Amino acid sequence: MSIKTSELQQLSPLTGAERLLADSPGAGTGLIPFNEAAQFLGGELVKPGSAVGAALENKAAADFSNLPSPQTALYNLGARPGENILHNAIWTRPEAIINQRRKNTYNITGINQYFIDRWIGTYISAVLEEDGLLITSDRTPTFSMYQRVENPQELSGKTVTFSILCSEAASVTMAIRGDTGSGSTNVGGKNLAVDTPGLHTITCTLPPNITVLAPGFLVRAGGRIKIAAAKLELGSQQTLAHRDASGNWVLNDPPPDPALELAKCQRYLQILMYGGYDEAHFAYGSVDTINNQSSVFVPFQLKQTMRTNPTLIVQYMQVDKVRIVGRSLSAYTPSWSSHLETVVSSMATKNQILCRFIMPDTSKLPENYIYEVDALSCPRGEVLLASAEL
Repeated sequence: MSIKTSELQQLSPLTGAERLLADSPGAGTGLIPFNEAAQFLGGELVKPGSAVGAALENKAAADFSNLPSPQTALYNLGARPGENILHNAIWTRPEAIINQRRKNTYNITGINQYFIDRWIGTYISAVLEEDGLLITSDRTPTFSMYQRVENPQELSGKTVTFSILCSEAASVTMAIRGDTGSGSTNVGGKNLAVDTPGLHTITCTLPPNITVLAPGFLVRAGGRIKIAAAKLELGSQQTLAHRDASGNWVLNDPPPDPALELAKCQRYLQILMYGGYDEAHFAYGSVDTINNQSSVFVPFQLKQTMRTNPTLIVQYMQVDKVRIVGRSLSAYTPSWSSHLETVVSSMATKNQILCRFIMPDTSKLPENYIYEVDALSCPRGEVLLASAEL
């Protein structure tokens, strides 16, 4: 959905009953209620100082006098209480966590390795539990878990607040790390000790020349933390959580829409094939004239435009179990098949990746066949991935 800003003229006078002109590829152009539009507006349209951002603020202010609390006004508006710059950052509903690598437990034995979507770990064990993400470590790295923010220069010189809500914590510190051209440093100005359950917050003004921004935390050897949610937002106030009448911490943000959160994450990572499913992809074959090795090629159309031209990640699928199936042109029935030796990326754009599935030297493509590729013989949970991660 896109908002036709050239036709909106003036947004500041909008009231709750008015509508915005919008269009979408499926539904065409039309008017939609303002509070519904607010749910779909992208970060560029609603960022501070933009016309739509000003309209959202003006409308929220106008609604305050008629509602029991400012928080209710924000929910009714659809703007939510402070946009979260981080992606995939609420972990209290396992079904809503974007986890395209499809593991429930990650044992990360190296440095700077992605696990759940958008999050990077170093020497940690990460377990997706029903009430949060449990992180433990048996050694003390520089930084245990963090998320790289895309285009951090847009936040240069701005005040930001980084918050986490946890139910367990021991031997943990949180920080806002970054780079201004002279190496990684603590741009938040301090490491905040996190040794008790509850809400923990850091507020800082970012340097004017920041080139890398990565909020996260360090879990020391023997430490642990179970996190419900994390949030990075503009301004000096946290809007991640509040205490209810019983003194319990409650998240302000509603549960994330899994489809919308997945769409955000697919800018950086997408699944091309699922193991264990009879999901065939049409392919065309060729023989390498140099080493006489047979291959088939599959062009995968990507579901979302990716951040940059993606690369192929094969480590989460046993690619030697992927099958090439031949269907006879005369009867169109599967009458020939071969497993693979490996798969590589031949070329890629932000919207498509062409994969070459290479057969063992002992297998040759038969003539007069239509070819398909499937991962039916691979265990369920395995995936072939395209990555444009930061």
